[in-house]
Parts: sequence; structure tokens; C-alpha cells
Amino acid sequence: MVLSATGVLHRGQWNTGRSPPAAVGGVRVGQRSTGAPSRRRSHFTPSTVGEDERVFRRRTPEPTEPEPVHDGPSPVRVVTDETFFDVTEGGWTVVDFWAAWCAPCRTFAPVYEAVARAHDGPVRFASCDVDANPRTAELLRICSIPTLVVFGPDGSEVGRSQGAVSRGDLEATVRQLAAR
Repeated sequence: MVLSATGVLHRGQWNTGRSPPAAVGGVRVGQRSTGAPSRRRSHFTPSTVGEDERVFRRRTPEPTEPEPVHDGPSPVRVVTDETFFDVTEGGWTVVDFWAAWCAPCRTFAPVYEAVARAHDGPVRFASCDVDANPRTAELLRICSIPTLVVFGPDGSEVGRSQGAVSRGDLEATVRQLAAR
């Protein structure tokens, strides 16, 4: 069904050979009511069919590679209130502070896991649930999650980042720590 310039729906207009109206209600497709071209990107890609006819086809999303499935143990160690000082001492350690109810934390977790699996070297990875380990979160004054805290070889805090970090930024940080 196609809406004509008069506002009447015509069934089968495409089959009769008539071309669709250039304007509906005085506004051309892709323009605002002021007549200025629209800056909005369409989810449709125009493609020519006939001489003056245009058909819009939906863009197909780019295929993405599935994440590899790892059956082995996770390289991310779990930090508790009791093990915090032992885990963060003796080498470069990146700790992810998170909570189960936090949506950005759940989104960031697979990225963190993938970077930990990809970087086998002097940098260690750990995670700490702030709800299950409130003393550690209080000690480090974790106010928002997710928060990444980097600890040096002596166990002291070297830096921190609040909010979910992109995979590229996290990998750059890990490479920088490994080069030290």
C-alpha cells in the first residue's frame, strides 16, 4: 500500500506501473517540513530499479566474528577482603571492581576477560565484587563502578579509571605496563 499525495491508500500501486508520488503532503522524502535537506542518516540504502523509480533496501549488518570459546580456567583471579593484599603484591596487577546488579559492569566483563586471556605476561588480572567485599571497596574508596585500579609491584595504587573502558584502551594500558 502506498500513500498518495491526496492521502488515500492505493493497494497494488506498484503493480500497475504507476510511479510513486514524489511528495507526500508537500514534503519530499528526506526533507524536513521546512524544505531543508534532512541530516538524519537513514537505515535504508537507496538503489535504483527503473528509470525514475527508487526502492529502498534495508542495510544488512556487517557480520561479526564470534568470540572464541575458552574452556580453560580464567586468568582473572577473584579478590576477596582476605586475599586482597596477597593478590595485588609482587607484580603489575589490574583489578576490576564490579557488582552483579551493575549493567555497565556486566557489559565490560567479557571485554576484561578477553584482554586477560590475550595478554599472558607480567601483568596479572583480578576482579573484586564490591557487594561481597565491602572492606576492600571502602579501603580503596571505590565510589562508582566499574572501576579499574592498577597496582604496582609493591602493592601500591598506580592509577585508576572509572567507568567501562574500551578494549583498545585497556590493551594499550596493559602493553604500557608490560613494557615497564
